Amino acid sequence: MRFEYTVKSDIFTSSQRIILIKETKEGLLLSVKVKPKSHKDEVEGVENDYLKVRIRAAPEKGNANDSLIETLSLFFGIPKSHIEIASGATSRIKKILIPLKYMFIIKEKLKSDLSQ
Repeated sequence: MRFEYTVKSDIFTSSQRIILIKETKEGLLLSVKVKPKSHKDEVEGVENDYLKVRIRAAPEKGNANDSLIETLSLFFGIPKSHIEIASGATSRIKKILIPLKYMFIIKEKLKSDLSQ
């Protein structure tokens, strides 16, 4: 069974859905939009097709990517070593790969924190 987590938003009609995370053979792919040089590190919420994450670090020498992984690790409560950037290492739009064994944790965290 394939897993896609979606969030409905009031600004969309009931037929439109935001796909935040998708199950693949390699693991879960999380769509993330990063805002570097922010005032704090935080998962802000859902924006369009992405999980919006603010990062204090500047996008230099991989600092923002490291901060992104740390922020996601703290938000989901999973080890940093199990989170990797699958694509978009030099872009603000990224695909984050997380092992399938964390599917339930991620689904519940997104549901409880972002669907409010």
